[in-house]
Amino acid sequence: MSLSLIFLVIIFFILTFDSRIKIKYIIKLLIFWLFFYRVIIGTFKIVGIPEFFYDDLIMLKDIILFSIFIKTFNYKYIKGKHISIYFTLILLLAIAFVGVNNVPINVKFNGLRNYLYIFLAFMGGYAANLTKKQFDDILKFYVLLVVIMAIWSMTVAYTIGYDHFFKIFPYPQNYALATKESQQAAASIIENKLLNSVGFLKYRLRDFNGFILHFGNYVVLGVCFSFYLAQEKLLKKRVFYFLFLVLLLSISRAATLVGIVLFLYFNSKNLKKYVFIIGVLFTVIVYFGSDIIIGAYTRKFEKITAGSWNQSAERGEGHSYGLYQFGKTLIDNPLGYGYGYTGTARKKYNLSTEGGVSMMTHGAFLTNLGIVGLAFLLVIFFRLFRLGQKIKGRNSLWIILTGLPLIYNLIGLTKPAMLSFNMAFIIFTTMGISYKLILNAADVFISANGLHKKFISL
Repeated sequence: MSLSLIFLVIIFFILTFDSRIKIKYIIKLLIFWLFFYRVIIGTFKIVGIPEFFYDDLIMLKDIILFSIFIKTFNYKYIKGKHISIYFTLILLLAIAFVGVNNVPINVKFNGLRNYLYIFLAFMGGYAANLTKKQFDDILKFYVLLVVIMAIWSMTVAYTIGYDHFFKIFPYPQNYALATKESQQAAASIIENKLLNSVGFLKYRLRDFNGFILHFGNYVVLGVCFSFYLAQEKLLKKRVFYFLFLVLLLSISRAATLVGIVLFLYFNSKNLKKYVFIIGVLFTVIVYFGSDIIIGAYTRKFEKITAGSWNQSAERGEGHSYGLYQFGKTLIDNPLGYGYGYTGTARKKYNLSTEGGVSMMTHGAFLTNLGIVGLAFLLVIFFRLFRLGQKIKGRNSLWIILTGLPLIYNLIGLTKPAMLSFNMAFIIFTTMGISYKLILNAADVFISANGLHKKFISL
């Protein structure tokens, strides 16, 4: 057993069983780790720390999430009649689908982890039973990190550029080597193939770890959280406007378009009832327009013409082809293929499986768990969104309960990033905390507004 693995075990027991360590601090720790893990591990490699001190640290996120779940676990929350039952059903269905096909078992377990993350994140947030003050403190911490990340990213992008910055501080490359990623992946970073200039402002903005997709997703979540905090008078509204501006500059297509939907939804009473139509409109733009726009919003780091878009669609790389795959899977095999059939899995494990959806989170649910698993997911978001709409004007948490479903589903229609650990933890933990806060306030709502308890408990 390596020293880093022993360290992880010690961390798990301390976080889980030391009553002096509060849940809100563990959640903050995991958020911090997600923002900086490549920086930390890559720097260890650069300064020459022996790898056996940190070669298992990539699993720290799993350890912390599991610690949160164990520390807060209460069986009654899983068997209750509230919305958590749907998360339990998704997990049970995901476990059952491990036996569906003949792909290697490691592929199946890797696919299963995505749904385990969703379950642990929501149930951990829900069972944490935090106060509103504690929840607000977590959101302020998150927004602070996003603001720092945005300032850093724009400073680097619009001065020396990421390619030069990561030559001076090559922690992404060293992270790839330290964690034994494929030699091809490490080489592509070292050769700066992922750091090419793009767009009218030259660079597509990146997070601390060097990712472009996470940057946009982090910022659009920051837009949602900062608007909530501004409504609660806990943050200046100028932070919300700053993050919205950063989103427009980020050249993250889906996140930017969803950010515009949120901006209109939060700020215009007349447009709120048309949010579904607005969302569909922007999704259509992403699918059928973004792949042929020259310059800022292109599928790859190059200018794409209509002809090359058609070729990429034939290869299954375009967003519009993802929509085609979704419809085809829905008709050909609505009960699902099991794990190993999405484009992401085929590429990662060099599988020869056919079918499944490459470009969508919803498509991944359909491919892995069938229409039943997808239906459970949509019911969760529908009920949370409906609850958020009903408490609007009574509790500012309506912003969280309606904003997060919009973010998850609209971005999820264009890419599978919503199944990543980062997005699963932040979105579903926040949902769980928000939902529990509303349930805790049920008696207040009922007595003050004459509402039936079914209104809150769903």
